[in-house]
Amino acid sequence: MVPPMNTEPAAHFTRHGLSVSGLRRADTGFSNEVWLTDASVLRLGAGTDHAREAALALGALAAGVRTARPLFWGPGYSLWERLPGGMLTPSQLTPVFWNAVLDDLERLQATRHPKSRRPGPRSGGWAILKCRK
Repeated sequence: MVPPMNTEPAAHFTRHGLSVSGLRRADTGFSNEVWLTDASVLRLGAGTDHAREAALALGALAAGVRTARPLFWGPGYSLWERLPGGMLTPSQLTPVFWNAVLDDLERLQATRHPKSRRPGPRSGGWAILKCRK
């Protein structure tokens, strides 16, 4: 069952043993309701494929891409480590941007696991990802 969008955010953090220190709603969030603590990020979104995003992020991390580590996910939500730095501005949070990021991560995973390769990008563009050296 997908949790409703007005689910108490603190419950998601505490259910997984995460601190709620500094809990507040994020100023931005493209297609998800986003909550922040000092160490974690909660994304609530019934229409988001949280498991796919987590799998792509884990593949990117394994390949050396610096991205947030998914901590827990389930139907309608995902919890991520919080990275230092600022938030994207609302004008940067577009479907084209997120599709490009996901396409890049899928390409990266496909090079590591050729059987999962799929043809061409959905977004028509590539996002630039920085890799650790």
